[in-house]
Amino acid sequence: MLDITPEATDVVREIRDQRGLPEETGLRVFSDSADDGQQVVRLGFIEEPLAGDQVTGPDEARLFIAPELVDMLSDSVLDVEGNGAEQKLVLHAV
Repeated sequence: MLDITPEATDVVREIRDQRGLPEETGLRVFSDSADDGQQVVRLGFIEEPLAGDQVTGPDEARLFIAPELVDMLSDSVLDVEGNGAEQKLVLHAV
């Protein structure tokens, strides 16, 4: 199951709060096509998980994992790289 570090939890919560989104809003991890046709993993805030999404993570940073990514990300963690204004969320295999 995709996990999230405490540092990434803080970043997700801060971004959600800056956007004025409700506390129950989660971060959806899903697959999409890039401009060149390749599949990429994207992140986006939504209020409720979609049908089939796996819900994980702490209450303050719930993750909604799209069904097509559940197996692929089962041994991964959402973490933060960088510091200050240079922080970014990254997925790491563990």
